Amino acid sequence: MGYMRIFRVTVRGWFHQLTDEQRERLLAQADAHDVVSVGAFTEAGTLTYERSLLTFTFRAQLRAEDPGAEEAVLERATDMALAAVGTLGVGHRDVRAAAHDMASVWT
Repeated sequence: MGYMRIFRVTVRGWFHQLTDEQRERLLAQADAHDVVSVGAFTEAGTLTYERSLLTFTFRAQLRAEDPGAEEAVLERATDMALAAVGTLGVGHRDVRAAAHDMASVWT
């Protein structure tokens, strides 16, 4: 059994084929998804996007144990991000994730 590790995971992607109605809806909610207001790494994750409506970013702080901890959190955060984007009722493409082991910050 390994030790518990804390990862900060960033998932980025592009919105895909937004309709005018979807754009209008996203812009109406944009303040609630502003990176300055809600862009923190949390266990539940936070979804942010800019008013350009090109890309989105999802940030999560997740815990996992070895072995395979990083792969596990990358997969879990990506699933969380896609679920969050799904609640907006819009499409996505080119999703990628990166994880940072917080223990490595101090070594």
